[in-house]
Amino acid sequence: MNMSRVETKEWKKKLVIYLLGAYGLFWGVFLMLIALIAGNVIKVNFDEQSYFMDGVKIFISWTPTIAVLLFRKKLFPKKSLKEVAESMFQQKLNMKLFFFVFFIEAAVYFIASTVTALWDDVSIASQWEFSLPFFIYSFIICLFTGATGEESGWHGFLFPHLMERYGVIRSSVYVGIIWGLWHIPLWLISGYTGLGLLLYIVQFMICTIAWSIVMDILYYWNRNLLIVTTFHFLVNFFLSFFHGNDLIFQITICILCVVVAAGFVAVYKYQRKSVN
Repeated sequence: MNMSRVETKEWKKKLVIYLLGAYGLFWGVFLMLIALIAGNVIKVNFDEQSYFMDGVKIFISWTPTIAVLLFRKKLFPKKSLKEVAESMFQQKLNMKLFFFVFFIEAAVYFIASTVTALWDDVSIASQWEFSLPFFIYSFIICLFTGATGEESGWHGFLFPHLMERYGVIRSSVYVGIIWGLWHIPLWLISGYTGLGLLLYIVQFMICTIAWSIVMDILYYWNRNLLIVTTFHFLVNFFLSFFHGNDLIFQITICILCVVVAAGFVAVYKYQRKSVN
């Protein structure tokens, strides 16, 4: 899309405002938490379950959406809050795509756990934890963190905003990079160090960009935030149950992410050619 100089300036201004808001809120909370821990105001054991940290994670995951709400009048100057919300759910949910999302996620995690089981010579079932209390706990945590809190920002504003200028595929790559780098504070407390941390970051970024491509194409096909929120939710939800060889599992997931993303790009481009 060609923009005039004034439109380009306004477009860049909105982008900067949003990124400063989403990143600034996250880093602000993160640095405040570090200061409180360093000053012994609060004590947190990262190796144990902490409801306090769960609360922090939930709040942090909502910073992309909080940024949209705080700067709504600048990001959507001609829309009311109701109109902004309606724009994120402007199409009826495509149920075929919705259930296809479940199929993709289930297939990826099943294949990855199968590869990991073969590598370690263990059963597939032994790598997964499915106790009812943990299932309920994980469902609640994943419901209120990650997807639910983030996607109004990443797809409600950022992807459509970038798409105005760069198109679907290029914008999806940019969203993936921005989304991935937004997690930097979490990398710092991941527990990985040295080469392990480097490998973790590389696979994390590859997966984030690949999944972003898939989610953005899904959202392009069906402009309803539920489609990408569900996809993001399932990524986190399924992952929470895996307790096997994390390195092999993540490497396999990374490869599968790229394969799935390539398939989505091929279908998207084929459809574009068919229309033209």
